[in-house]
Amino acid sequence: MSAIATATYTVLIIIVAANFLLSVRVIIGGWSDLRSLFRDLTENPEDVTDDGRVDDR
Repeated sequence: MSAIATATYTVLIIIVAANFLLSVRVIIGGWSDLRSLFRDLTENPEDVTDDGRVDDR
């Protein structure tokens, strides 16, 4: 293999590995946020008196 082919292959492997690690980190963070969201939704009861209006005092 020529030097340019080896360098290109090496850079490609590094980029693919970095993207894989970043994807794993984003998936873990998203999963954690979803768990937190659903935990908060079950712990906080719905306020039926809230109609969405904002007081402008």
